Parts: sequence; C-alpha cells; structure tokens
Amino acid sequence: MSELTPQDNWDATASSECLLNKEENGWLFVLKSGCEGYHNAQVDDYRHLKRSDFKNTEGLSLEAEIRWSHETPLGTSGIGFWNDPFMMTGWRWPSLPVVAWFLITGKDSEMKVGEAEGSGLKAQVIDADHLGFLWRLPIFLLAPLIGRFIWKRSFLNTFSKGIRLSERRLEEKAGSWRHLSLNWKKSGLELSLDGKKVLSHPQPLRGPLGLVIWQDNQWLKFDPTKGIRWGTSSPVESQSMAIRNLVLKKL
Repeated sequence: MSELTPQDNWDATASSECLLNKEENGWLFVLKSGCEGYHNAQVDDYRHLKRSDFKNTEGLSLEAEIRWSHETPLGTSGIGFWNDPFMMTGWRWPSLPVVAWFLITGKDSEMKVGEAEGSGLKAQVIDADHLGFLWRLPIFLLAPLIGRFIWKRSFLNTFSKGIRLSERRLEEKAGSWRHLSLNWKKSGLELSLDGKKVLSHPQPLRGPLGLVIWQDNQWLKFDPTKGIRWGTSSPVESQSMAIRNLVLKKL
C-alpha cells in the first residue's frame, strides 16, 4: 500500500463571505455570520480535470480528523468523494450523482430519503449512475404532479433503491475531533467513525471520483409532492469546520 500525499496543486477556493486557512496539518473552513447569497469554501483535487481523469478509487482509503464548531450547523459541509455531477467547478457533461462522504446537512435542510433523519451528521453513499435509476426517472420527475396520489413512504423506498442509497445518521459532537475513514473494497465501500464501522455499501461504485472537502450555506429540501427545492441561509454567527491529518493510501 502506497501513501498519497496531498498535492500542492489541489485547489483551495473561498468566496467573499468565507475564510479558508491552510494550517500546518490541514485546513480551517469558516462561514461568516450574516452572509447573503451562496458562499462556499472548498478544497478539491479535480477542478481543472475532465471527469474521466478524476481519481481511480479502486483500493483507495482515506483517513482524516474533522471537527465542527456547531451541532447541525446551517448549510452543508463535509469530506469525501463524488463525480461533481452538477458542473459546480466548470463545464463538464452533466452526470447522475455518485458520492461517498461524511457530511452534515443543516437544520435548514430536509432531505429525508432513507431511514436516516433529513438533517444532521451522516455517512452516506449514493450511486445513481446506472440503468435502474433511469427507468425510474419518469416517476421521480412526475412526483410533484402525482405526489398527492401516491404513498410517500412507498415513493421514497423506490427512490432510495433507484439511487442505491446507503446512509446512517451519526451523533454530532460539536467542538470534538472525530476520526473518519473511507475504504474501497472489491465488494463495496466501508465508512468508519472513531474506530467503529458505521456504514457498508454492498456494491462497487462507478468511478473515477474526485476528492472534495467543503463548507457552504446552501439548504436542500426534498418532498415527493413538491420536488427538490434549494436556497441559502444566513447564519447569525460564524461557523467553522476543521480538517487535519488527512491521509490517502492506495493498494
């Protein structure tokens, strides 16, 4: 197993209402109080790459320590891997989402799809880039029109299967360092927190994927009768996320 050192050419960007400080063994992300509009601080390893040149995750493992200043802060923040399906770092052909990460969705969000609550700290894996999602897609797109005639739980179960969702709600410990890891196995993916396995995804993910570490002030809400809605929040006090001792290894 070889260790992959974080590279100098990783991109670290922050909008005007965020701070992103490089520290001796990590980064400090800060979202300022009272910000208006969308703001994001982010570190990633794929910003100038084609999606086909993202990192090959086969046999990959990531370990890091993370600390949030608030329990269930506003917006979203976290660390993990995804295929940047929504062109957030420049033009690429749109894609169906594939993600594996630890994240906090704020109390302003409500994205309850599986069994876990709609907000808070989660270990989460989503793999929608397959034919099983595509044949369900017309139902999902029509949900705001037919939602009143369908059973919400049945719809959400179908949606969860369509995106191959695996997730688990985890306990927040504001101000405490948490040790997390993501490990790719031949049979799937394992996520651990503070030395305990918290989530197993039983299928390999389609790659390649890009590493992303971020904090923003965007909220998301999902309901079968209303579809997906999103917007931004303005925190009354600054909130932060810190990352340290990030290690990438490859078999």
